[in-house]
Amino acid sequence: MPDHIHLILSFRDIASFAPVIGDWKRWLTVRQKIRWQENFFDHRLRRDESLGQKADYILHNPVRAGFVERFEDWPYIWISEAD
Repeated sequence: MPDHIHLILSFRDIASFAPVIGDWKRWLTVRQKIRWQENFFDHRLRRDESLGQKADYILHNPVRAGFVERFEDWPYIWISEAD
């Protein structure tokens, strides 16, 4: 999406995403000159079955916005295989 980003991240034994996301945003600000909004919205998945729903929502976001007909055609998708 041109004005926001969706991520599904997994961290082991971390109490808060804020320091990790803050460091990442600072790095991108310096490297890519990205201007960020003050805060971010995070949502912790509480049940395994909601992971698929969230991933499906993210993948189909550019389709709903009318940028592509199929999410596979969106050039900015990166899916890492979990170990």
